[in-house]
Amino acid sequence: MLKKLSKEHISFFREHFAGDKGLLVSMISEKTYEPFTEAEMRGFDLGEGITDNLAGMWNYEDTWMTMGAYIKSLAYQVQVVSSVDAGDGKRGSDAIFEEIDQFVEAIEKMQVRNSRSGLLTKPYGAKPSKELSIDQYAELFLGFYELSKVAPLNLKKRISNLIEIWADFWIEIDYRWHYFNSGVVFWACQPHAVVCLTMMLIAARITGELRFQEESRRLCKLYQADKAPIRSTMTWKSEHEGYRIRSAALFQHLVAESLYCLVDLWPERKEEWLDKLYQWWKYEINLGTDTDGLTYWCFRVHLPTNLWQPVEKQKVGCSQNQWADHAQFSYVNKCKSGSASAHIAATAVRVAEHLNYCRKEAVDIAAFILQSLDEPAKMKFYIDPDDMQLRDNQKQLGQGIQGKSYVQWLCAYWHGCTLGYWD
Repeated sequence: MLKKLSKEHISFFREHFAGDKGLLVSMISEKTYEPFTEAEMRGFDLGEGITDNLAGMWNYEDTWMTMGAYIKSLAYQVQVVSSVDAGDGKRGSDAIFEEIDQFVEAIEKMQVRNSRSGLLTKPYGAKPSKELSIDQYAELFLGFYELSKVAPLNLKKRISNLIEIWADFWIEIDYRWHYFNSGVVFWACQPHAVVCLTMMLIAARITGELRFQEESRRLCKLYQADKAPIRSTMTWKSEHEGYRIRSAALFQHLVAESLYCLVDLWPERKEEWLDKLYQWWKYEINLGTDTDGLTYWCFRVHLPTNLWQPVEKQKVGCSQNQWADHAQFSYVNKCKSGSASAHIAATAVRVAEHLNYCRKEAVDIAAFILQSLDEPAKMKFYIDPDDMQLRDNQKQLGQGIQGKSYVQWLCAYWHGCTLGYWD
């Protein structure tokens, strides 16, 4: 079943998420299976101060994350296929590397169009913008890290050049950059400092430059980048004693994947990374998934037992439901998300590879989610059960099919194939 579904997902993704200038869009309309138009975005307010080119923003907001994770999935896929098409419709590794090469070229061209070496802004409308975030870079680093293990020499050199200038850029700005209308954001804060640490160690591994090893030590000394504490982000809302309301893990998966990579990148501390990976899997990631394979955006967690339950259906925009400044995460709702589930599946496979004692549980969860996410309607960012959980000026959150849902599904599937977890 998963093999057949993987072919359907690959076909749909390649047909509908191709953007301009060789890039991938990260969101398409559920109505048209095409990128959003300005007319469809009318009245939308993400709370970030953006009022112009809303479609260009919404379609390409997570392009770099989508492309990084897709390249990662292709790096896994190339390990389990032959070098040429066998005549049965299955793409061979030569065709896969050709596709990867085109994506790397598109990234290189967009890098040149930015105003500063290493500055890779979000490509709104397939053009450089003023916005960036470290999670976009992180997915590219992680994708290139997997790619570097299988890529031919010329391609390795090209991704090494990109990784080097990106790493230098973040060192130069000391992980500080403005974020929409929130002012300057420090990205090496907890618990995400470990993502910065992993990026630097990936840079050291791929480029061979010692300065990135030195930077990793500086990150640990100044910013405790090796700590990765659980339950320490704004996605945990304090409630009555013993309980918190949690919003679905998004960036948190990058923390778990960073810990997964550190097992290889910093093997002297392997047992420490494995313990932290388990803590993140149990207390941050493997929560909120319902019996339909979709994950609740918000759910109530009893901290002493780590047991969770859905929140009640909410009245849109009630002030008592407010808990953060960020509009997207600022109120409790009973939406579900296929994107969050796909991320859980991808993390589950990584956990299964490294943690023998919970391998069966993690593989079973990944397989269940992969089988459940079997149509575009389940790959949405938000799934509103009664069309009453999202504010009128944010209805588009529930109208978009997310590219990250597909690429994380493919990462989970192909990574699992390399490990022999399913067909």
